[in-house]
Amino acid sequence: MTWTGTLTMRQLIVGCDLSRAFLDLCDLPSDRLQRLPNTRDAIANWAETLTSETLTVFEASSGCNNTLIAALTECAHPLSRINPRQAREFARATGVLDKTDRVDARVLTQMGAALDLPIIRPVLGDQRHDRPDLDPDRNPRLPYQGPARQGPDACGGGRLDERRPRHRSDRVCHSAR
Repeated sequence: MTWTGTLTMRQLIVGCDLSRAFLDLCDLPSDRLQRLPNTRDAIANWAETLTSETLTVFEASSGCNNTLIAALTECAHPLSRINPRQAREFARATGVLDKTDRVDARVLTQMGAALDLPIIRPVLGDQRHDRPDLDPDRNPRLPYQGPARQGPDACGGGRLDERRPRHRSDRVCHSAR
């Protein structure tokens, strides 16, 4: 019996747990753990060692991930920024109850391998001119401006009890006033 399919290489995935001082990294398939200082130079040196198809998965954290995003974008490496709550739920679903930096890095790696995550593929500056969809001068949708109506008037304005109720249980009895 012969097999006539195509063989695809498994993508290298790096899970990265961020903190203000360190980055804990776990790569798949070797399951190797390492710790880097969360500095621009250390992250840039590490990003240069990655292949162009290495996917880095990390949690969206407030302010701790800006240096990592900048370094990966400069090298045009794909990245996936995950909601921390979803990462925690994935860990619970796989039976991982511990909450340490190294365990989180391993869980993010497994999450990147198991799920079809949204991937951001940065484009280098000289390649940006070849793609009109990435040029803000040619594409009026860049940068994203958000919805046209924002604030309290976006939902119809007025007081909450004056809005049209969506469910029967949301109706306010005005005769009791």
